[in-house]
Amino acid sequence: MYKESEFFSIHTEIDWARGLHENISIDQGLEIVKANKYVVDKIIDTRDFDKINKIIDYAAKDHGVIYIVDEKNILWEYDSISGILEEFYEIENLKNILSFEIIENTLCGLFEEEDYYIRVYSLIRGNLLREIKIEKNKELEAVYVSADYHVWMLQEDLQLIGVDIHKNHIEKLDLRNHLEKKVKLEKDFAKKKKWILCSYEDEFLVIGNREKGWLIKIPLKEIKNKEIQDLMMNKIEIKNLKALGIDKKGVLYIHHEKNGRGYWYQVKKDEENLEPMHYLRELVEKIKFDRSGKIIIKNREGLICICKKKLRVHSKKGMKNYTGIYYTDVLDSQEGEKTWNKIQVHGSVPKDTQIRIFYYAFDGDEIIYNERVYKVREFLMKDDIKFEEKEAVFNKLWSKEIINPKEALFQNAKGRYILLRIELNGRELETPKIHKLRVYYHRSSYLKYLPEIYQSNIEEDDFLERYLLIFEAFYMEIEEKIDYIANYFDVDHSPPTFLRWLCQWVGLEIDQTWTTEKIRKLLKAMPYLYKKRGTKRAIEKILQIYLGVFPIIIENFQVQQEDLHPEIKRMMNRIYGENPYGYTVLVKLDRDLTDAQINTVNKILKNESPAYCEYNFVILKPLIFLDKHSYLGINSNVSDYSLLKLDGKSILPYNAILIDEEDQYFHNASRE
Repeated sequence: MYKESEFFSIHTEIDWARGLHENISIDQGLEIVKANKYVVDKIIDTRDFDKINKIIDYAAKDHGVIYIVDEKNILWEYDSISGILEEFYEIENLKNILSFEIIENTLCGLFEEEDYYIRVYSLIRGNLLREIKIEKNKELEAVYVSADYHVWMLQEDLQLIGVDIHKNHIEKLDLRNHLEKKVKLEKDFAKKKKWILCSYEDEFLVIGNREKGWLIKIPLKEIKNKEIQDLMMNKIEIKNLKALGIDKKGVLYIHHEKNGRGYWYQVKKDEENLEPMHYLRELVEKIKFDRSGKIIIKNREGLICICKKKLRVHSKKGMKNYTGIYYTDVLDSQEGEKTWNKIQVHGSVPKDTQIRIFYYAFDGDEIIYNERVYKVREFLMKDDIKFEEKEAVFNKLWSKEIINPKEALFQNAKGRYILLRIELNGRELETPKIHKLRVYYHRSSYLKYLPEIYQSNIEEDDFLERYLLIFEAFYMEIEEKIDYIANYFDVDHSPPTFLRWLCQWVGLEIDQTWTTEKIRKLLKAMPYLYKKRGTKRAIEKILQIYLGVFPIIIENFQVQQEDLHPEIKRMMNRIYGENPYGYTVLVKLDRDLTDAQINTVNKILKNESPAYCEYNFVILKPLIFLDKHSYLGINSNVSDYSLLKLDGKSILPYNAILIDEEDQYFHNASRE
């Protein structure tokens, strides 16, 4: 911002930070705050699988792998990325399973037979590793298997049972006595399932009543001590509760039904405020999470939805959806009764979004609020005054709104100071953005180039001057571009919209998956890439810029050797291809690529490959598959010899002998 100039310019983060902003990000210009929000990324219709019968329960691990148990007691593994469904194995009496969880390389579940049984199966071999019997006195209202080998059961008489599988320890707590002190309970709890529960590690347990909507949070230490101080987590009622879930960060997700639609809330750890999740409307029966934080939900129709976090425009409580408001700093012209001429806005306004600008010019830099006198800027920046109260003070002072301006004239804006209110209205995926803002106050105009007679009554009627501002703005923009034309060809300073045009100069095809920062890096590398075009080095460099990781390129002649065993040679041809002029690109990523990004990678390889060359593009997974793309030290590892550790608490010495009586083995190991 330059006060000695004929205009005020706001375009850097420091400039934007001088103003007041609500639900506005100022990191790279002015835009509505974006946040990672859960959205449906993939829908799996299990009815399309002829092999799977009715789903009893499901669980998830990393990398989009889902495990499903059907009514024919078969465990299925479904890779949601590749779409491959495989039968794992059949476990005896698996059909009696009530709930299960995949923990490391085991399946831990609760089974209902004559009594209740907690069983742990090896996910690799399918054999039973551990079994704990729980006497069946009452029917269960709810059950939850946590990811730390704990099973929680709530009986119809509100007797809570917690089982620590490692220690073979059982905790019991009568919740009914505690609840009756807080609320009035019905006598008959066996008519229908009214309760749901979930837990977070060894910290707390959350129980919800489906009908009343009560949320009950119990610290697990209090359950062990059998002394519960305060049960009620929130003085709220959410009728028709459907599901509860807690992610790896301790955030509680609440789902309920209203008028046939699903509604979601989240409660952060150590907080009690409900935050609506307007972006999820799925009506589901169960909520589960994989280790990467994705939500795996199942509805009544047999659809399994995978929800992952993606950047979305944020909505703040108390404001219109997808709206942000910004107040500029008080701009001082240093001269009383100054006429403010115009505003110039450099930015972008996507379809169905809007920028609204209001202004207020004044001479006295003081304002009265609650019988106290404040400087305008002091009042705006005062933390103990709510934003809504500040809005109410200025509500009647604003001018008529200016909508989506690139350049606009002020009407009757006279005073030493001027204050601007900028309102950005976006939508779920798009936000308007302002890169630079200029406010002009200098009286000089094209009127000075006209005969003196046209300037005689300028104070009484400024129509002619304002009319000439239209042409002044047009020519000023051209002159400014000419003055700063060198910046357009400087990769570091060129506007984002101009960068894509520069790419055409060097024959690059850039789609929407390329970010501005990646385009700048690519343009800087073009002198090197042109020298090396069509070579392994050039392809590595472009993919490194686009993917952010260094790719591994294996050329077929490196693996096709004449002295190889015929079987190994056939395997090499199957993995890498038979074309001697082909090559394979291997990348190891910590994220999933979208279909659009994969198409871009294929386009890069097609454009940069030499003539008659074939290529394979492989994303390495951290798994071991024989005769496939598994590479030691890259996506698979063989560990050194070490002591066998059980749950981090017990170890077996090097001279220990393992016997076939697996239950006895578990018992001895846990006791040690």
